Amino acid sequence: MKKCIRKILIVAVCAVAIIVRANASGASKASVVESASGLPELAQRPGEAMYLQHTGAGQAILYLEQDQGGKLAILDVTDPANIRAIGQASINAASPYTFV
Repeated sequence: MKKCIRKILIVAVCAVAIIVRANASGASKASVVESASGLPELAQRPGEAMYLQHTGAGQAILYLEQDQGGKLAILDVTDPANIRAIGQASINAASPYTFV
């Protein structure tokens, strides 16, 4: 019985590895990699959490939690090659939070 379960487990792990490798090779060839120095100042500071919102107008807005929940940086990432800072908000949070 143990040998049968072991064989099933090995087959399952191999199948998952093949599927993951196949999905990775089908990834987009148009990836944009931006250096930190090319980003707006608000995006250069470390953050704890982020939330990406797609608006009805076709914009993509990225919210970055920074300073242990004390600040929220707002960036327009509609064009990943041209990320723009929209603004920053101070938040009276007692600790870091999670977007829901």
